[in-house]
Amino acid sequence: MKQTKISKVFIFFICFFISITIVTPPEAGASDFYVIGEETGDYGFPSPHSIRPLGFGYKRMMFLFDTLVWKDNDGFVPALAEKWEYDSENLCYSFYLQPEIYWHDGEELTVDDVVFTFNYLEEHPLTWVDMKNIKKVEKVSEKQVDITLNKPDAAFINSVAGVIPIMPAHIWKDVENPTNYQEKDAAIGSGPYKLEEYNREKGLYRFSANYSYYLGKPKINNLVFTAVGDPQLAILNQEVNIAQVKGDVVTKLEEAGIEVFHIPHDLQNKMFFNHQKEPFDKVEIRHAIAHAIDREEIVERALRGHGLPGNTGLVSPDSRWYNPDVEQYAYDPSRAEELLTSSGYHKEGGLIVNDQGEQLSVSIIAMSELSRIGELIKEYLEDIGIKVDLQSMERSVMEERIKKWDYDLAITRHGAIGGDPGSLDMFMVGEVRPHLNTRYNHPDLIDALDAQQEEMNEDKRKQLAGEVQKIYAEHLPALTLNYITWYFGHDGTVDWFYTKDALAYGVPTPFNKLALVDFDSEVAVDSREVQPTDTEEAQPDVEPAATNSTWIIIGTIIVLVVLAAFIIKGRKGKMYKN
Repeated sequence: MKQTKISKVFIFFICFFISITIVTPPEAGASDFYVIGEETGDYGFPSPHSIRPLGFGYKRMMFLFDTLVWKDNDGFVPALAEKWEYDSENLCYSFYLQPEIYWHDGEELTVDDVVFTFNYLEEHPLTWVDMKNIKKVEKVSEKQVDITLNKPDAAFINSVAGVIPIMPAHIWKDVENPTNYQEKDAAIGSGPYKLEEYNREKGLYRFSANYSYYLGKPKINNLVFTAVGDPQLAILNQEVNIAQVKGDVVTKLEEAGIEVFHIPHDLQNKMFFNHQKEPFDKVEIRHAIAHAIDREEIVERALRGHGLPGNTGLVSPDSRWYNPDVEQYAYDPSRAEELLTSSGYHKEGGLIVNDQGEQLSVSIIAMSELSRIGELIKEYLEDIGIKVDLQSMERSVMEERIKKWDYDLAITRHGAIGGDPGSLDMFMVGEVRPHLNTRYNHPDLIDALDAQQEEMNEDKRKQLAGEVQKIYAEHLPALTLNYITWYFGHDGTVDWFYTKDALAYGVPTPFNKLALVDFDSEVAVDSREVQPTDTEEAQPDVEPAATNSTWIIIGTIIVLVVLAAFIIKGRKGKMYKN
């Protein structure tokens, strides 16, 4: 009877400690868990079609899915394809798959999956990749796939092969609506991490390591993206390992021993002109409004100095593709009034009016978080005599109005303007991503974009990309107001880096999955890597401390050993008595 009670106690303790170990939340600083905290947590289910088509969504999804080619901070590196070749005469890229690659469910990844993915995406396209230049995709052998293009494309590796997530045919072949398909197997990929938990309400994504990953062993057992109310407080309280933080708290964080870095200025606040509507269809009016806005002062007053004034050519000044020799339309209210006068307006009683005496009136819509910038622009335009109606709204509402051309001026935000210029067209011409695209289909701009895209010589292509920026600035379908300085506070347990030409198609983030993998390729330092805020010297690694979950596991082992010894001793005593 006594032995039975002891056995029950033993079983109880096993269940109790195992349950504690399982439900204990991840702790910052532990090697077992790494937690990334962000103010906005939910970006949809992390499958290629269900995740929101923004950089924040892509960076989550890419931990689960791999592309044919990837990038580190020095440029292109092998991913699913161990090597690739380009036949310029036949406009054909040949990709050769790695020897052994497996999906998260244990099925082997084959060339058939690659061919399937490209064919499937023709029928169910992704908004962040343009596949119209692909002529055909063919299986050549069990390890070789050929992709033939209609015309030369210098950005193909960066913007197509390095962006498209290869999908398992055995899961998706019968799925007719991939956006709505959100069963757990929809997140099965070949990347370094597997989906364990997704909670829409909490903005929580929990990934576990894929120890069969073909490029190397993941360094972190569990990777977590989670929503946090106050990122600064979360990093100070060690609730997360890394979080984007405001520039105003950088000094405070560094004094508390938190490492802080910033990434290149590849995120911008931008003002659209509705060039489909009078009077904004006139380039002189757009130039006049640009001259009326003090972009340098906006950086000081709205961003508190944590940013750069906008470049009228769109491309970030930190980018190697940046052209500094474009017209900037410097702050000059007098010049603004001159241009308005030459466009059929004149000043009367301090107001800008037309020949009928009607005041020039402008309606501005702005993302809620950019309302301060909207207020400043309202102030500048009213100073020269323009009547302004300003409305702040949720981003999704504003984006729908932009798509429908239901605005005069619209203030929004997006990244992907520091990467390969092959991505510029998605922000300038056509109908791709209309909520971020000026859709300014002028033949001169289209021709310039095509010319730089087809030029395979990088030096010549840089000159052509500069011409694109010059034409864009001359026509000015939108005005980049500023580039935001993004700071990140972290505990130093992971050596994050900034990807050359930004992640994939141009996502501005330090969260490259190769930072969490024992990747066997040498990683060279690039001029656009993340920079410390106050020194160029590398910061020493910080050894993660043991956390509550660590001690719970250790305690569980100790208790189990003691109880096991006690039971064995009891059994031996009973045997001796017998």
